[in-house]
Amino acid sequence: MNFADEWWVKLYTRDTTTWKLLSWQARTLLLHMFRKVNRAGEIDVGEDGIEGLAALVDLPLEEVVEPGMEMLLKRGTVTKRDATYAIPRFVEAQETPSSDRARARKHRARVTVPSRNVTPESQNVTQPSRDVTDRHGPSRSDQIRSDQIREEREESGKPDDSVRALAETACAEINRLTGSKYQADSTSTLKLCKALARAKRTPDDVRAVVADKHREWGSNPEMRGRVCPATLLALANFEKYLDTLRSRPGAKPSTPTLRAVPPPDSKRDDKCNVKSLYSDEELDAMLRDAAAATAAAAAAGGTP
Repeated sequence: MNFADEWWVKLYTRDTTTWKLLSWQARTLLLHMFRKVNRAGEIDVGEDGIEGLAALVDLPLEEVVEPGMEMLLKRGTVTKRDATYAIPRFVEAQETPSSDRARARKHRARVTVPSRNVTPESQNVTQPSRDVTDRHGPSRSDQIRSDQIREEREESGKPDDSVRALAETACAEINRLTGSKYQADSTSTLKLCKALARAKRTPDDVRAVVADKHREWGSNPEMRGRVCPATLLALANFEKYLDTLRSRPGAKPSTPTLRAVPPPDSKRDDKCNVKSLYSDEELDAMLRDAAAATAAAAAAGGTP
């Protein structure tokens, strides 16, 4: 890792009464949020809400994120406005320079701790010293400016085609099956799809997982809400769902080909052959079951 090119944050170690009174879930969530906030100390989760936050920090939703966030909001350690979670006074905490007293204390600590990298050459104090200016790293202001430039470049860049294809496929399929209105350009959805793209997952993998989980959860009022990008596209969840598909009796992970089924409003490519989890007949049956479940839920007056 090149530390000069990495984004980092200050983490204060004083045990305040606020910190001591937080539950372990709240402490865990807060520390992980420090790693994900932007320069203003904010995390925008868009429409995905608390589920999107759980996906971004990669923590269990029900066991950690929900109870942890409840306590953080109650104590004012984190605030929420619309779709944005924020850490108060984050900018002040990151940009406040150390006092003279604190710098002196750090200097004394460095002097009193023996170096573990002492060599015979460094012990020979009679040798001419090196030009110390060559060993100076970039100043604090240079580091901040470098981070700002890099972050601006990253924010201005658009997601590549593979990431966009995954996001558009996922949202189109979920919206078609559930009647939702998820947006493919959501920040949290694109971030999840970047991880899937790095794992070499394809739009056809996404279609198979979405169809399978809707088939399993769509008719269950307590579970149908989990048919959403935040749950299905989180890398750990997605890999688990995909492994479950591949391990089922009758699944054919390598030899047959799967007919790519595009959303109704997209152009179809009849020549698209991909590594498959199901044969054409099995996929057709899965999609028929999903459509039937949606129609049944709509007829009952519920939201599929």
